[in-house]
Amino acid sequence: MNRFRQVADPQKQLFAALILAVILPLGAGMIFLIANAVYPNLSGTANVPNNKQYEEIVTQPPRNGNLPNSVVQAVLEDASRRLNVPTQELRIVQAEQRDWPDGCLGLAAPDTFCTQIVVSGWQVMVEGKQQSFVYHTNDSGSLIKLVEK
Repeated sequence: MNRFRQVADPQKQLFAALILAVILPLGAGMIFLIANAVYPNLSGTANVPNNKQYEEIVTQPPRNGNLPNSVVQAVLEDASRRLNVPTQELRIVQAEQRDWPDGCLGLAAPDTFCTQIVVSGWQVMVEGKQQSFVYHTNDSGSLIKLVEK
């Protein structure tokens, strides 16, 4: 008796093809997620062509122009820590709404994986103690990145 005979039924062939078409991509995706969790700094996983450090897309037209309090608080607290001054001695001198090209807010470090989705947010300039900082944030201020000079 031949245990490896061919499947002649077209319905069984279609079912087998459908199962393989669903299972194989899911398996590959799971392998990528596990590898990224175990080895977050894998070389070459985040080389994104044309992802310049200061690349951003200016939102046209502006969404509403009001800098949310959560963004104000986040950038002032970070600048306060960096300058070792109270937040009251700092001031926001410029804030512009932006759409950043990725989850790293347009500031990807080498060999860093960034989600490839446009993130709405803000570019905020803070001044204090004769220094200024420029930040990229998301809309809520839960993610902020300092623009390195």
